[in-house]
Amino acid sequence: MNVALNGEFLKAIDDTWFFDKGDKITVAEAALKFDVSAKDALLLGYEWNKLNPVAAGWDNFRESYISAGWNHQFTDNAGLRLSYQFVKWDTGENTFSNPYGDTYKGGIAVAQFGVSF
Repeated sequence: MNVALNGEFLKAIDDTWFFDKGDKITVAEAALKFDVSAKDALLLGYEWNKLNPVAAGWDNFRESYISAGWNHQFTDNAGLRLSYQFVKWDTGENTFSNPYGDTYKGGIAVAQFGVSF
């Protein structure tokens, strides 16, 4: 079993199309990989992001992702990963308008085949 934890405290150093200089972003991540056999593993993950802007209107913006998957190694350099990710995007109490409303919940399924040389 492998466990990974990550935390980041970021600050924008320049203006971009999305961030203003001085915006702060907090990121927390956790991942768990459980080997069920020599070639198969179950994967679980969680990610949480929060934006603390300098400008008004984004004060409670949060994103969270929960991932579950299965990884199979055919050979040492070829494998298949199937996963599903639950997504929650919450703009909180702000003035931002988007086609999905203030809160968006959804998911995405992924099948990925990889070969390394």
